[in-house]
This record gives sequence, C-alpha cells and structure tokens, in this order.
Amino acid sequence: MNSRTSNISKRIMIGAVAGGLLLAGPAAMAQSKQLILQTQPEPTVIELQGNMQIDGDGNINVTPVDPEACTATGTCEGVEVAINSFTINSQASSVTVAQGENLTFRWQSRGAWACDGSGLSGWTGNGKSANNSGGISVSTNSITPGNYVASLNCYNGSVQAASPSTVAIEVTDDEPPPPTTPEGCEDRTLPSTWARKTTGSNSCSYQYQGSHGLITTHDCRHFNQVWPFDFDEQTSLQRVLGVGTTNGGRAYIALEFNSGNLDPASSKKFTVGQPQSSNLDNGPKLYSISRCPGDFNAAAILDEMGPGCIKSSLISSFSWGGTDSWSNSNVCALEPNTRYYFNIIYTNSPVGTDPSQIVPWPDCASGAGCGTRYSADNY
Repeated sequence: MNSRTSNISKRIMIGAVAGGLLLAGPAAMAQSKQLILQTQPEPTVIELQGNMQIDGDGNINVTPVDPEACTATGTCEGVEVAINSFTINSQASSVTVAQGENLTFRWQSRGAWACDGSGLSGWTGNGKSANNSGGISVSTNSITPGNYVASLNCYNGSVQAASPSTVAIEVTDDEPPPPTTPEGCEDRTLPSTWARKTTGSNSCSYQYQGSHGLITTHDCRHFNQVWPFDFDEQTSLQRVLGVGTTNGGRAYIALEFNSGNLDPASSKKFTVGQPQSSNLDNGPKLYSISRCPGDFNAAAILDEMGPGCIKSSLISSFSWGGTDSWSNSNVCALEPNTRYYFNIIYTNSPVGTDPSQIVPWPDCASGAGCGTRYSADNY
C-alpha cells in the first residue's frame, strides 16, 4: 500500500456533486457516477460506469454498461461473442510484405475470454488475450514466400464467435523497402555514412534477461513493434536498445510513433539506465523527439518542437508530455495524433553540433557495441 492510500478513511462516499453539495447514501443513488476514496493528500476519484444502487446493508451494486458481458465467475449461458476488429499492419482485409518485414496483429473482441490464432507460423497458437490493441509482432524471416490466410477465433467456454476473422497475407521474396524519409525532412537526416537500425540481424533490441541476445523479430523503425503497446499507452516496461558494432558504430535508432489522444496535461518519461545486457557499453548519446527520423539538428528541433526535445546524456531520463509542457525546458511537448520519431545516436558530440559533424562514440565500434536500458514509465 502506498502513501496515498495508507490513510483511507473508513467512510467511502459514493457521490455526485449537485450545486456544490456531495450527496451520499440512498439519496444519491440515481445521480451517483463516482467512487470517492478519502485518501491523502487528496481524494481518489474512481469513475463508475453503468447504473448503480446501494442496498440497505450499504453494499454497492452496479449494472455494467454491457449487461451481456461474461466474467469468469458468472454464468455464460446465452452470451454472445463477437470479434469487433482484426487487423495486420492496420489492414483489415489483405496485406503484402517482403520476407524479413514484420507483421503486427491487433484485435478487439466482445464477450470473449480468449482467442486462438491460426494460419501463419509465429501467429498460430491458443489462449491469446481477448483484446490486444498494442499488437503482437511476428517476423517473416523464416516464412516461405507465398500466400497465407491468418485467422482469429474468439470464445467464451463453449460459446464461440459466429465465424473467425481472417486476413489474407502475401509474403514476397522482394527486398524489404528502405525506411522512407517524410516530406520536409530531406535536409534533416544524417549523412549517408550513417545507417538506421531496422529489423532482423539489423535490429536494435536486445534481451535484458536470459541469453541477452539480439531480438531479431523487433522492427526498430516502429515504437510499437519494439514495445508491445502504442506510444500513448505506455506502462512501465523495459527494453534494451543498442547499435552493436554495425558500420563501425555509425548507426542510429529512429522509432516512429503516433502520439495518439494525448491529454494536454499528460507527463511521462523514458527512464534510462545501464544496459545489463550482452556486454553493451552504455556510452554517451544524443536523443531527440522530432517529426523527422534520425534528426539531431538542435536549431531545427527547437524551432519546430520547442525546448526539451533534444538532449545529451549518459543515463539521464527523457521526459515528454502534452501541449501544456510547451514552456517547460525539461519536457518535450507533443501535439496529439501526430507522427513523431524517438531518435537515439551514440556520440560525445554536444547538442548543437551540425549533423554532418557528429562523430560516433569510439567504443561502439568494438566489443559488443553500445546499448542502453530504457523503461517507458508514467510519472
């Protein structure tokens, strides 16, 4: 129990504010929408969904918004199970990828306890969660080029969805396309002597437990294919990102993400620490959030993004937030529903160095290369 909840009073108020008056008890039944815990230093407010009543013994009874939802302890007779969405790489009917590219499966169901996947190596398996908006990444490195049909079937005990959802997949033997440069970023990229980390043997992601090896199924061009959730859905989860000895240490990481429905007052961070993996050297680095991949042009970032969006560090954290953070020099302010890139480069060159003059940290070219442990955290 944390300090905020250690002083919860014995009285729990179920209330609605009417004319500034907090109503409690039976008189508030019809209007009640919040559970208010009298915690310190401020009350904890829990929004209640659905119709709520308090019986004569003071018990709280809530009818859910979806009365047909089935729980593990409830009765499931007659429950309807439906698959609301099933996409691969954001496509709902068909997708074509080159062998070596990753596929990201996302799905949402209703009334289900679990789902099964079939039809494609790496996706086939039972007992998947009923919903996964963050996505599961599947590598096509070992998949023979050809046509496949990936299926999702969701169920609740013996009750199943009316029919599985499917997506057609074509895996080609073409070369994976190179990362694209967004319009307006042509003059903001590093020299061609630098290489961007991608996937497969050129991945940037390392295991921080067990074998500490390179995770070849993570696609380092996309945030949500390294972390199993979208950028705006961050929870505390570690990843070790590094550049190995690729290209004599002249490699950088650019994770594309969408800021999503970012609240203006939100505030989150990447906690940065020693890699503890594969003998990687946690060298000095520049990192930035920018509208351009591999962008370390401090003047352009300041002009476009405001303060707090590029810094030099060994293990200092990197903070970001909504538009309320615009004037905070320690926090990178982001617009909602906007594409950005989280950029990392291992160098001792200070902030403000012309990108053409940035030099790699020498230790990245030897041993196991450079890497750092990043934890996506809420404040």
